[in-house]
Amino acid sequence: MSSLFTLPKQIPLDSGVIMPGAKLTFTETLTTTPQAVYQDADLATPHTIPVEADANGVFPQIFLDPSLPDYRVKLTTSADVLVYQIDGFPSGIGGSRTITVSSVNPYILLDDTDSGVVNEAKVKISAQGGGEFTILLVSDDEATETAAFRIFRSGTTVTGVSLIGARALTSNPAESESPDLDSFIRRKTSGTSRTNNTVSSDPDLAYTFPTSPGSLYEFTAFLIFQCASTTPGTSFAVSCNGGTSRFAANGSANAATAFADALNFASAGGTASGWTWTNTADHIASVHGQVVAPSAGNILSVAWAQTTTNASALTLAAGSFLHVKRLA
Repeated sequence: MSSLFTLPKQIPLDSGVIMPGAKLTFTETLTTTPQAVYQDADLATPHTIPVEADANGVFPQIFLDPSLPDYRVKLTTSADVLVYQIDGFPSGIGGSRTITVSSVNPYILLDDTDSGVVNEAKVKISAQGGGEFTILLVSDDEATETAAFRIFRSGTTVTGVSLIGARALTSNPAESESPDLDSFIRRKTSGTSRTNNTVSSDPDLAYTFPTSPGSLYEFTAFLIFQCASTTPGTSFAVSCNGGTSRFAANGSANAATAFADALNFASAGGTASGWTWTNTADHIASVHGQVVAPSAGNILSVAWAQTTTNASALTLAAGSFLHVKRLA
């Protein structure tokens, strides 16, 4: 949005002198490079520079372009005699302004300078690798940062939210706590298909640990497998690189026969187990387990593949999800 320019200094009128035909010249601050100003808020019609006042010393409306650097404003008489010149006049004053920070892991640091706030008042808003958005609490000397809140995304879709370091969110310390929000959900909005028996992480069902080593997590995975053939079968696990997960899994085919292709197995090391199919109905598995986070940056993921390589693709379908919750 453009901003309406107002004179940075008042014209003395106590002597009754007005300045008919006065002129305003706009350039980039600290330079003589011209910068456009406009007659309308949509920035459709530029003014002729210099902008001239009428016979009563009144200037027309002048709108500044917030996408430009700050302005140098020079006021002269109709005879081009300098009255004053101001550098650093904000191009976005009086209106909204878009600020783009482009770099590796860009951030904005907010420092509350209210007189009543004298300790630990800085907050950093940071965009990190993988599209994560993090709010961090920063010490006064900026030597220490603590992540407080993180948003995970896939494109323009929010895929998870993590409240870091706190066990619950409260609206007021005097009130009871709300349900624990230190959890994360990844879900599949479209299926992923594979035609090999190399067990690997699903591109959607994965969680990157944001906390210090030793934190205990509980996880639940709900998996919907589809295949037009019974030959490939399914192998899957919920595993963590650099750490050990323990889980139990059960499932069956969504078929007319109760508990067709029943699945029951447990793993103490996050290893996959084969699941033999006898029909081509959707096969649904539920996995429940825990893992101790090895270190920040390690990944817990649903890993899967065909048990036997086959051209008939095995698909982990939309609607499958991984829910991870920090316990301690």
